[in-house]
Amino acid sequence: MSLLLLLVLAAQHDTAAISRYVRTELERQRIPGLSLAVLRGDSIVLSRGYGFANVELRVPASDSTVYQSGSMGKQFTAALVEMLVEQGRLRLDDSIVRWFPEGANVWPAVTVRRLLTHTAGIAEYTDSTFDYRTDYTEDEPVKFAASRPLDFPPGERWSYSNTGYVLLGALIRRVSGVFYGDLLRDSVFGPLGMRDSRVITEADIVPNRAASTGCDVVRPREVFYLDAQIAYVCHARSARPSGGGAVVTVFYTSGWRAAGVEGYGY
Repeated sequence: MSLLLLLVLAAQHDTAAISRYVRTELERQRIPGLSLAVLRGDSIVLSRGYGFANVELRVPASDSTVYQSGSMGKQFTAALVEMLVEQGRLRLDDSIVRWFPEGANVWPAVTVRRLLTHTAGIAEYTDSTFDYRTDYTEDEPVKFAASRPLDFPPGERWSYSNTGYVLLGALIRRVSGVFYGDLLRDSVFGPLGMRDSRVITEADIVPNRAASTGCDVVRPREVFYLDAQIAYVCHARSARPSGGGAVVTVFYTSGWRAAGVEGYGY
């Protein structure tokens, strides 16, 4: 959808036009449902859901629907790292071998900054035989990543890295002594009043959680259910939440914005 058009309509306080546009795009792009919050400064201009949170049960989406964050959750990981930097507990240009001796043979030139900026060259677990249905401990993905050669020398180029952010989650635990999800709850979600945001787990009952659906690229007219375990393991304290394993509502935007989080420059 055109963000620019939404901004123009929001500036005109034309919420009816915003709704018409969103409904048109849902139909055109075959999007089952979404929730939208439009803010003007610190004021909410529009907050509502469109379509369905659960297609099979015909449950309407609302502004309270809880969605998997996907890789949007990486910003939370970056924020926790920056907090630890501000506390003097690590430095952005420290080699990660300081906390990951498992990678002493391959990661001496990999810094915290390189992980944050997707320039570390660490091989992607998503490109390998990594078993998504296994409930790994935090240490197992670290050992797995350390066993593979770098794709390129650190800093040579940019390449989007899920593995880098999984390692950052493990690093946060090793530096702070606190599980990533617990630190996120106590240091970010709680203080900012983001009460509906949490680390994802398929083992817990999460009120208002949307059912995962997608469109088949071969049969684009069909909508199907995604097995959430393919993307995220069940255990709440598993190894991969720092790569994007949070669940949030549209109201996380207002809490996050209230904190003045506009992104970090590395």
